[in-house]
Amino acid sequence: MTTDFTCSRCNKSNDPLGSPPLGGELGHQIQQQICQSCWAEWVQQQVLFINHYALQPADPEDRKKLREAMKEFLGLTPAANQ
Repeated sequence: MTTDFTCSRCNKSNDPLGSPPLGGELGHQIQQQICQSCWAEWVQQQVLFINHYALQPADPEDRKKLREAMKEFLGLTPAANQ
């Protein structure tokens, strides 16, 4: 009952995400293109990114920086602006 899913970041046939990890178009893009393993790597990496740059996730500008870093880390195209 496995589907043919290949992660666009690691190019491996890992398990896909069961549901979008974020709301909106970007969340669906991540669900369709990124595996559970790569998403887990990002979750760990974002903590380091937030701490290193002293980001405040409640600040809209800092959220934008974090979203851009996530897209770069996951190798997503800048098509989704959510």
